[in-house]
Amino acid sequence: MIKINSKNSFVIKFKPSNIEYAIFKYLWIIIILPKALQFLVYVALLLIIGKQNRIHLHIFSKIIIIMSIIQLIAVVMQCIINDPDKSRIFAAINTSLIWVLAAIFYSVFRYRNNLGLNELKTINRYIIINFIILFAVYALSLFSKKNVYTIAGMNLVLRKADYLSTGVTTRFCGFMDTVLCPSHMFIFSFPLYVYSAVSSRTKPWLLFLFGVFSFVPIFATHSRIGTVICLSQLVILLGVIFNNSKIRVKHLVCIFATVIILFFVLTNFNYIKSNFWNFFNSRDGSNSTRFSIYHNSIKKAWTESPFIGMGIKYMFGKYPYGSHCTYIGIFYKTGILGLCVFVTAFFILYTALFKNLKYSVWGKGIFLMLVVYMFFLVFADLDATNWIVLSFFSVCGLMSNKNLGSTVQSMHKRNE
Repeated sequence: MIKINSKNSFVIKFKPSNIEYAIFKYLWIIIILPKALQFLVYVALLLIIGKQNRIHLHIFSKIIIIMSIIQLIAVVMQCIINDPDKSRIFAAINTSLIWVLAAIFYSVFRYRNNLGLNELKTINRYIIINFIILFAVYALSLFSKKNVYTIAGMNLVLRKADYLSTGVTTRFCGFMDTVLCPSHMFIFSFPLYVYSAVSSRTKPWLLFLFGVFSFVPIFATHSRIGTVICLSQLVILLGVIFNNSKIRVKHLVCIFATVIILFFVLTNFNYIKSNFWNFFNSRDGSNSTRFSIYHNSIKKAWTESPFIGMGIKYMFGKYPYGSHCTYIGIFYKTGILGLCVFVTAFFILYTALFKNLKYSVWGKGIFLMLVVYMFFLVFADLDATNWIVLSFFSVCGLMSNKNLGSTVQSMHKRNE
């Protein structure tokens, strides 16, 4: 909060008990900042947290830091061997260090002792506000004639041109760096929203309706993989709701829905098949470029530095090598060694999540929602921008917190 002291100067003062929640409360402010400023904001928050409490690193955080060190070594090697552009060097250093910050924030939330239902309700409120802001920005895109807004010297992209085989249209970007960013935001925020909302005894059907409401801007991005993954999370939620409904209602709804779907599919199979492939191939140029980046990124890293990777994302035409796929990007930047470290880290991460969420049907459903994010990362970069990877690790840290988990488990079971 902002206060005015006796000298009439403004002082920004955070409550020590909830400084960590600033990454959720001020998410939209962080989103519109340039990457360098995002990084500085996170460093400042971490310094304040570290000053108040000693930070214990979880094994997952330590392994991610090792992966970042591997990339930094690769960056140094590239600077010795080649003469990379300075902007690409700074981008590579930013990427490796943001993984370090994100890993530390995971441990901050994982080991926070005084997390309870009140704190979870606060985070839930911030998530709801963030989704409402996203929808408001989408509503602005429906009426605004401007595609780009300039605020304090920053160019914020509301919409981008979308070149389809059927013509040119626009894609909702939502003042974020890429059109995939809104999908990222939905995919890792929605499971936390369900996790916290169910603990507050929110009606299950309200959860689903809010999910549909929040999905509308995602559909406007025209992201094929984003649409599929976000819809899959809504389907998982619907399955959990039916599982917890009264037996007669559940059976009637399932039977009715199955009959309707089967009838529609059987009578419109050719139409559905045709539209599915049209949807998948609507951006032939995008598909060919994407797979070309994949192929050449693997080839370049395997040929030039297979063990520790290239470190620096050199440019491949208009796009950097190692982009549009988190897993290929990790191999390109850190080689075989870094990829093995990454796989080990994420195995530990998801094992910890499963152990904390397996005790209720709601928990298992939320875990599945987080699992489908791994499929999304086949076509998207987890470190596309700083706030994505840091927010995702923070969400995972919260839902791996054992003290909070024991409290939430009992609440989830009451709602089954």
